[in-house]
Amino acid sequence: MGFIAGMFLTSLPFSEFLHNAQTWKYLGANAVFLNYLQPTLPGVFEGNVLPFVNASLWTMKVEIMFYVSVPIVYWLINRYGRNKVIISIILLSILYDVLTAELYNYTGNPVYAKLNHQVFGMFAYFYAPVLLLFNKEKIRKHIVSLLVLSIPLLLCAYSNEWVKRLSPFTLSIVLVAFAYGVRKLHFSYGWKDVSYEFYLLHFPVLQVFLAINPGISLPVLLVMSLTFTLVLAMALNKVLAIWISWKSVVF
Repeated sequence: MGFIAGMFLTSLPFSEFLHNAQTWKYLGANAVFLNYLQPTLPGVFEGNVLPFVNASLWTMKVEIMFYVSVPIVYWLINRYGRNKVIISIILLSILYDVLTAELYNYTGNPVYAKLNHQVFGMFAYFYAPVLLLFNKEKIRKHIVSLLVLSIPLLLCAYSNEWVKRLSPFTLSIVLVAFAYGVRKLHFSYGWKDVSYEFYLLHFPVLQVFLAINPGISLPVLLVMSLTFTLVLAMALNKVLAIWISWKSVVF
């Protein structure tokens, strides 16, 4: 979607846009889930506060690495026990995050800032919910107390770096409690969950509205972007469902 929108919104002539090396670098980088190598398209969204086409895509490579890690972690769990392995992964991930952040603050070297946002620093966010689900009976007994403790800490996370280190736990507690305790608010269309499509589409939709009307008010932007993103998410969900059905029949 970002590339298609870019063809119409670029400030460059159409032929120049297609022949620009950045255009092909963008397509190539995103095809292998390395959006950070080329997050922009030439002449697109340059007047916006952030020129990125779809900043949400940085998570794709991280997500794939999460899935790659699962068989390895499963093997380790069978050998050493699930709580021991999962807690070790979470603590090592937090340690990695602290070390790379402190090295960046101490040296100012941007390499450490990039390393800080790589998959090793994100493992804690992936496996903390797993730890909760492994111990769901114990968590359920103390869920109210945990929420009372977690919500204020989560709200303070963006203003305090050390409180932020607890986010894998506090965020997981809040999300798991919401997911399993407030099922009626589960965001779905028909019987299909469109939250992932919504996530992938929301950033370029916001960028398009801001590019078309830089002076748009926040309430109008919120209503229009939510509505348009939801419609696109439902459409994409249907297209993917049709493609999967066709693929299963053909192959």
